[in-house]
Amino acid sequence: MRMKCCHAQRLCGHLCLLMILCVFLALLLMMGNVRKPTLKSYWSTDALSATPFFSMIMSRNRFLAINKFFHFVNNSVLDSNDRLRKITPVVDHLHDVFSRSFLPSRYVSVDESLLLWKGRLGWKQYIPKKRSHFGIKTYELCDSHTGYLWNFVVYTGKTAASTVSDMSSSSLVVLDLMSGLLDKGYCVITDNFYTCPALFLKLVEHKTDAFGTVRLGRKGMPSALKKMKLKKGDTNFRRSGKLLALTWYDKRQVSMLSTIHDAFIVQTGKDDRTTGKPIEKPKVILEYNQYMGGVDKLDQMLEPYMSTRKSLKWYKKFFLHLLDISVYNSFVLYKQQNVGSKATLLSFRGDLVTGIITKHHTGQRQHGGRPSGSGDLPSRLTERHFPTLIPNQLQHSKVQTGNAGCVGLLKKMASAFADTLVTCAHRVVQWLCVLCHAFRGSTHFCIMSI
Repeated sequence: MRMKCCHAQRLCGHLCLLMILCVFLALLLMMGNVRKPTLKSYWSTDALSATPFFSMIMSRNRFLAINKFFHFVNNSVLDSNDRLRKITPVVDHLHDVFSRSFLPSRYVSVDESLLLWKGRLGWKQYIPKKRSHFGIKTYELCDSHTGYLWNFVVYTGKTAASTVSDMSSSSLVVLDLMSGLLDKGYCVITDNFYTCPALFLKLVEHKTDAFGTVRLGRKGMPSALKKMKLKKGDTNFRRSGKLLALTWYDKRQVSMLSTIHDAFIVQTGKDDRTTGKPIEKPKVILEYNQYMGGVDKLDQMLEPYMSTRKSLKWYKKFFLHLLDISVYNSFVLYKQQNVGSKATLLSFRGDLVTGIITKHHTGQRQHGGRPSGSGDLPSRLTERHFPTLIPNQLQHSKVQTGNAGCVGLLKKMASAFADTLVTCAHRVVQWLCVLCHAFRGSTHFCIMSI
């Protein structure tokens, strides 16, 4: 019986900890909706910037303590060869959940994303074209229409596979990201960092189409396209089987590689401002502009409501980034199930926080020390429990206290009411608490039951 009680206590403790962590995560999400310069600012009592919601849900000290000791693995069983070992369980779990929860449309795009990080990190990357410049680079595969993140790979440096394989490391990244979508008729769009004839031929073998911008210096690209000089609006192309290599000159030369397009020129639906003639472009370029923006759309949607904050631990900031991505993916699924909904990502995040707080919060904040003058106070401090002389009719009935501690109580009463008659003959007293006697049927002093 004692073992069962201990097990029940441990289970209750785990459930309480889980509820506290859920509330903690909800507050982190809310901080993405309401941006402030520091964490302590959310508990400020300044009338100009106060947000009482946070102090109502959790105290500042408790939140900061959880945030300080927040981690995701057991440090005693870490794999020293895994550079993501501090957050590997979270990454693996999200890989599985993201891919199982959503079926992408036919067009998916592959691109890299950069999370700002300027601290010490062996595999920190520098990408001058990105807004962050320095940070943690992830290769992402997103649905071209919704921006849903279906798969991702965190760059942690060169791997042994990239040095042994005949294919380039960027090509291996695309094959890794597409591993769950091969042989299903999908079409992947890439930029010139990934695009090469060897990769596209490999994808064609797996019944997967592809197109994207390409560098003319890539191995396997026709040399005739490199030497030819074009004027504005001119197009040149070469074909080898399913591969189409095309160059088109607008303000500068643009080169494309595709397995599903022909060298058709189509109208864009816009007119030139100077000549008034319809603007024409190769169809492969129009569709590239239409379907390539999946990763960029994801970054644009995350930017206004980022929960990430400056931290000394890279894995904590990366976890918050993954948390924001999870919320956005959930929002895409919600919109897919509720087609007519007018909900925005901001309102969805607010409803999500409300739902978590409603489900996992106890309704009142746990305060340390003695209760303050506000909030839920015990009844002994709000009700009028005062000793009163027993009425005459009750004195004649010799009301018993029934409590062995009445002698000690009488001594206290005698010191407090020196001029008042207090007796204990036959364990009978002349004082009682009227409120307890009327509503609880008790003749004891309520002080005795404290």
